Amino acid sequence: MKAPAWKLGCLILASAGLAFLSTGCKKVEPLKLACNASAPSIYPGDAETVTATPSAVSTKKNWDVIYNWSGPSVTGNGTTATVATGSLDPGNYTVKGEAKEGKKGKEGLKPETNATCQSDFTVKPFDPPTLSCSASPTVLKPGDSATITAT
Repeated sequence: MKAPAWKLGCLILASAGLAFLSTGCKKVEPLKLACNASAPSIYPGDAETVTATPSAVSTKKNWDVIYNWSGPSVTGNGTTATVATGSLDPGNYTVKGEAKEGKKGKEGLKPETNATCQSDFTVKPFDPPTLSCSASPTVLKPGDSATITAT
């Protein structure tokens, strides 16, 4: 009988290469991450937040999950990132999120303990102002007055 082998937290015993016996195995589901922008389309200066929703997070008590955010004018804290849109020109933008889980200081080092996501949003240009005018009355005699209203 070959010496026992450890693989992904499972004990696998091989006997003369003919049969395998697995004990204590649990399939570890990989960490997953989904991102969602609070608004798909905004104007410069409007509030924009992106939220990361992790799934299949390990329930090990001594494991942490850390998050990193990247993108233009993005600052993140945990599962939420804020975009400072006041300095952004009109256009399409992407915010990327990353989650890593593992023992403190060793997050993301084991297979399937990293996940990424991204969310897109558009900064719209401001619409040009519109102006309409009206006069009351619309027909005047010399010397009469009218009220002009601008909206």
